[in-house]
Amino acid sequence: MSIFSELEGMDDILNDFVTETKDLVEQLDIDLLELEKGSGDKELVNRIFRAFHTIKGTSGFLNFTACTELAHVAEDLLNRIRNGEITPTPDKIDLLLESVDWIKNFIIDVVDRNEKEYDIQPLITKLTQYLEPSAQEADAPNATAAPRPPIISETELPAELVNEFITEANELLQTLNNDILSLEIETNNQELINQVYRVFHTIKGNAGLIGQSTIAEVAHRAEDILTRIRDNHLEPTTEIIDGLLDAADFLKNCIDDLQQGKKPVYDTASLEKHLQGMAEETKPVVNPASKTVPEARQDTPEKRNAARSEQTIRVDVEKLDNLVNLAGELILEKNRLLQLTENLNHKYSGVKEVGELEGLNNSLGYITTEIQESVMKMRMLPIANLFRKYPRTVRDLARDKHKEIDLITEGEETELDRSVIEAISDPLVHILRNAIDHGIELPADRIKKGKSPRGTIKMSAFQEGNHIVIWVKMMELELTLTNCC
Repeated sequence: MSIFSELEGMDDILNDFVTETKDLVEQLDIDLLELEKGSGDKELVNRIFRAFHTIKGTSGFLNFTACTELAHVAEDLLNRIRNGEITPTPDKIDLLLESVDWIKNFIIDVVDRNEKEYDIQPLITKLTQYLEPSAQEADAPNATAAPRPPIISETELPAELVNEFITEANELLQTLNNDILSLEIETNNQELINQVYRVFHTIKGNAGLIGQSTIAEVAHRAEDILTRIRDNHLEPTTEIIDGLLDAADFLKNCIDDLQQGKKPVYDTASLEKHLQGMAEETKPVVNPASKTVPEARQDTPEKRNAARSEQTIRVDVEKLDNLVNLAGELILEKNRLLQLTENLNHKYSGVKEVGELEGLNNSLGYITTEIQESVMKMRMLPIANLFRKYPRTVRDLARDKHKEIDLITEGEETELDRSVIEAISDPLVHILRNAIDHGIELPADRIKKGKSPRGTIKMSAFQEGNHIVIWVKMMELELTLTNCC
């Protein structure tokens, strides 16, 4: 049976995996290039590590073995870098970027449901050469002089990393209680079981990353129960649902304490033993007598108000395009009504109802115009979505030409229609390619001319009247290429 056949009915989870992984690899391109520049920012290294860690966890959950193995080895390499055992030299960055490219292609296969055999061993072999002790000693001159530092200590945790964990955990926990309660009724709903499993699995992985071992351990125990339920070795009885709710309540309390800066000592022995006992049961405990929710777990207005409100939602592009088309149809119908009103006004001038209809048309015209403008704004995206792809492009093209080039971008907040951004992506790559090929010399030639060995390309966007202007400029040559939209 193919992997996608096994995942039948999990389209929502697969789509979430694709969306989340696309976002991660897009950011990885940018962060790895920044790391190559010699940035000693621990937060940057942790962010890169966390991206590979997340990809490993989510792909492992979906049983995408090749992706999981590759992300795991890349994660190990990042772990060595952040431990100070090896340095992020260009050859290592090349391999990490090659891994990112492989994951990008794999995402395409997932979208197309294209299952095939992957030979990732050559890439893994190249990555693991930097995980050998000899490579560590050769690359880290102080490796023998100083003891190996811990992966990450609680005092060194970047605030951004902790805040991201808290935000994501709160979002996951918002619906967890309801999902667990639904599971008590829909005991054979595999999609629901997978959804609950994924929440505990994600919290476990993220908590382990930032050193929250207590949270990770409790989530792991709950995950074990869900694994047995998913494998049809255990029935989600009332007792088991109670245990999962206890785990969810405990995790919520821990997250609240972490958010408030508290550091209490938790006694989880009893809870962990209870959860482990349920996971190890060989026969399901059937207890249909009670289906009520304990009062302590019932939702309250205070809890609802404390939940973090969603600021954004993802909308399918097809739905958005349909909304734009409907707004256009509304404008056409408004114009027809306006024409009809004018005809009636000429024929029945002075009639009160015709005058009222004319006033109503004026109000309707204002409202429909506002609707159309608002819908069109929904299609607008910051050009940063386009610009953020080009540092990687410039880096790869420059290395092919044996040149050293930095890319500076400005005006990333400038907004364009989504279709325009898609249309100008390839032309801008062509402009950048020409700039690299013909606008910036080789490092040796630049040094002879008294210039820095590194050239600079500046890409900027700004609004000029009703147009968006994009400039691509080679700084030393004062050559400007303009693309107007």
